[in-house]
Amino acid sequence: MNVIITVAMLCIIFFSSMGDKKPVQSVQASRKQTVEQAPRNAVQQRTSEHTDIDRTIRYVTGQLRLNVDANGDGLSNCIDAAVLFYQHYPDKNRVSIIHNKNNITGMNHLFNSVYTDGVWRTIEPQAYYTNYNSYWMKDVWGRKYDSTYDKDATYTYSRFAK
Repeated sequence: MNVIITVAMLCIIFFSSMGDKKPVQSVQASRKQTVEQAPRNAVQQRTSEHTDIDRTIRYVTGQLRLNVDANGDGLSNCIDAAVLFYQHYPDKNRVSIIHNKNNITGMNHLFNSVYTDGVWRTIEPQAYYTNYNSYWMKDVWGRKYDSTYDKDATYTYSRFAK
C-alpha cells in the first residue's frame, strides 16, 4: 500500500513540476489544427471528385439525348456513354473504361471506373439518362452486376475519345 502511495506522490510531483504548459498546449493546438484540416481537405477533394463525376454524367446524358455515336457503329448505347465519360472526365489518371460480361446474369455492359474517395469505384455513365439518382453501378444494376467480371477495356475503347 505504501508503494502505491509513493508512486502516486511521485507522479503528482513529476507532472506538477513540468512548469510551463505552453509546449503541451502548442502541441495540442497543432494536433487539433491538423485533425481539423485533414478531414476538411479530404471532404473538399471528395466533393470536387463527385462534382466532376456528376458534371461529366450530365454532359453524357445530354449527348445521349442527341443520339451521339462516339464509336461510329451507328448506335447510341453504353459504348458511347463510357467513351464520352472517359473523354470528358477532367483527370485521365483517375478514369478508366470497364467491360463486364457475365453470362450467368446476362450482363454485357461498358461503363466507367473512377478513382474517388481513395479507391477505384465503378459508375454507370447512363445513370441520369435512365432516370437513376445514383450513379454507382451496384445502385443501378443491383445483383445483376458482379464486379468480379470487370475487365479494363480502356485501351480498346479510349481510341474513340476524340
